[in-house]
Amino acid sequence: MSMTTYFSDYTNLCFEAFGDRVKHWVTYSDPQQHRKTIQPLMDGSLEVGRKGLLRLKGDRQLCEFWLLLQAHAQAWHSCNRTWRSRQQGLVGISLNCNWEESVDTSNSKDIEAAKQYLEFCLGWFVNPIYAGDHPQATF
Repeated sequence: MSMTTYFSDYTNLCFEAFGDRVKHWVTYSDPQQHRKTIQPLMDGSLEVGRKGLLRLKGDRQLCEFWLLLQAHAQAWHSCNRTWRSRQQGLVGISLNCNWEESVDTSNSKDIEAAKQYLEFCLGWFVNPIYAGDHPQATF
């Protein structure tokens, strides 16, 4: 079993035990801060099927964030499929990102750097949820 499956089991337990009283759920609050909690689990033997992410620019952080998104998605789908009709609960994720703007608005490199920062900090989580994939600029 993967950690995302364990998280899904945990969220189902919570929905079952507290869903009659709790109507708003947050799977992760500021997931970028959670990477330290899952980093010890990253031993290179992922069973989630996207081992290629481990090779992206040598950055394990992308894979860790991807696992957090998978765990969130499983919790959301579980709530939607099993519990929403009975409990009318909602599941979300709380994202945090500093807003960055270019230092020199006439410099295209500054503008692009600010855009890339936002895509890494916010787009990496928002795009898969709303658009189905990660921003291409982050690869």
